[in-house]
Amino acid sequence: MVLADDPSADRSGRRLRYRVNRAAYEGAVAAIRRLIA
Repeated sequence: MVLADDPSADRSGRRLRYRVNRAAYEGAVAAIRRLIA
């Protein structure tokens, strides 16, 4: 994790975290669908 005062770096870090969280969420949904199906 990078602590920086640069707002552009903070924005890019947040965007990266969002992408990772979304990938993990979609993976969990896919796994649940496989379990249910």
